[in-house]
Amino acid sequence: IMDIVKDYIEVNSKVQIIGFTDKTGGEDLNLELSKERAKSASQLIGNADIILSAKGENNQLFPYNLPEGRMYSRTVKIIIETPIKE
Repeated sequence: IMDIVKDYIEVNSKVQIIGFTDKTGGEDLNLELSKERAKSASQLIGNADIILSAKGENNQLFPYNLPEGRMYSRTVKIIIETPIKE
C-alpha cells in the first residue's frame, strides 16, 4: 500500500499522516500508540517533510462497541495535497 501512496507524492506535495487508535487501554497509551502508527507510516514513505499528528482515541472513526470497529480504528490517515500546475 505504501508503494502506491509514494507514487502520488510529488516534490511539491504536502503530506500529513494522522494516527488513530481505539479506546482499549489508557488514554495516554492510546495517544502514544497513535503517534507510533503515524511515525511508522512516515518511515515507510521515506519523505522527511511529512507532518505527523496523533488523535489517540478521541476521534472515533468507527463504533467502538463492535470488535470490527475497534480493529478498523487502529489505523492511519494519509492526506496528500499537491498544487495544480497552471
